[in-house]
Amino acid sequence: MKFKRVLRETLRFWPSQIPIADGKPTAGSGGVFPQLSRLWDRAEAQAQTWSEAHQLMVWAAFCAWHKAAVLRRKAGLGWVTKADLDGKYLRRKYEESLFAPGSAYPRQMLRAYRREVKARQGRIRRSR
Repeated sequence: MKFKRVLRETLRFWPSQIPIADGKPTAGSGGVFPQLSRLWDRAEAQAQTWSEAHQLMVWAAFCAWHKAAVLRRKAGLGWVTKADLDGKYLRRKYEESLFAPGSAYPRQMLRAYRREVKARQGRIRRSR
């Protein structure tokens, strides 16, 4: 299954904007956002009836939502939207989890993603 398709489908599990005024900064560059955490739980529950790729994407999306929430909250804002998500960061979190040592994801999922990346890189080289 294609990354973009899984992402598009998984983002439907999340609202278009999330209130973060309940967030509290933590040591370093972190934060605790109760409303975001509740929505993550809900997205995980919805993803259970979808593929493992969707379940993994929920985690990656949460990471991106959380990063955006920390940045927006530090800026004094009370909302984070899908437009605030860092796509490169989201993809990196997806890949880190997919290819983590000891990952339990099926080999076919790993191979399919590698093929997709290889095909995408081929298209980029040809377009130059």
